Amino acid sequence: MIRLITNADDFGLTRSVTDAIIDSHLNGIMTSTTIMVNTEGTDYAIGKAKEITSLGVGIHFNLTEGKPLSDPNQVPDLLNEDGRFKSNEEQRRNLLFGKQKLIQAKRELQAQLEYLLDNNLTPTHYDSHHHITGVPVSFRASMEVAKQFNIRKARITNIDFWYQPGYSNFPRQLKNTLLSFPKSFIHHKNKRVLRNNGFTTPDYKVLPARVYPFDINHINQFVNTLSVLKGGVTEISFHPGYPNSNPRDAERTAQLRPKDLEVAKSEIIKNYIRENNIQLINYRSL
Repeated sequence: MIRLITNADDFGLTRSVTDAIIDSHLNGIMTSTTIMVNTEGTDYAIGKAKEITSLGVGIHFNLTEGKPLSDPNQVPDLLNEDGRFKSNEEQRRNLLFGKQKLIQAKRELQAQLEYLLDNNLTPTHYDSHHHITGVPVSFRASMEVAKQFNIRKARITNIDFWYQPGYSNFPRQLKNTLLSFPKSFIHHKNKRVLRNNGFTTPDYKVLPARVYPFDINHINQFVNTLSVLKGGVTEISFHPGYPNSNPRDAERTAQLRPKDLEVAKSEIIKNYIRENNIQLINYRSL
């Protein structure tokens, strides 16, 4: 059986992003989301999560945007000179190794998880903003903090390419495989470590942009993605939003949000899922 988790990242980033995610759940195929707890829309999103209990809500650990919840003096290696988290690119290099950085990352992630629990919301699972917990120091920190609070389900971050039946562009397949191998090796290793430490994870994670041949129509491309799903549990992540849901978005993300919302609410996609007996679930069902 094919079981599919559709997860919307960035719940709580802004009120508008949060409303779009709720829209994608109530009127579309979204089953799950992950909440950011150091952002302007956090408390609004917590209220909505308690109101709409059919939507699974995990925690979106964040070390790459905004300010920390913990005392900045206790996490100096994670911050830039303005007291905000280092950028995604900087933080990925920063969190490759270092005992003090591990201690600080654990301190901040614990503060984020405790904030959610203190507000009477227990997350279904954890993942992270910009996949920062795929990096060695933050990977270990997130796993240890989640275990401490008995959060035993987690996203995987495999970045494999998927190919539709009959696709035979061998040069492209070979190039994609070679270019993705280093990251793919690390993410597959992280999946094994998570499972060996008692975490339940999906079997696969699929990005529609990595399914070939690629169709420039985003509805068609998502149908193509659904057509290559394998037996077991797969997660597809989304970033739904209305136009200008987050004024601070990079141009690419700003363009992606309305498309993801359209995909999630598409009748074509709903019909395909129903006709092909794809079971929509969230992390509670793992």
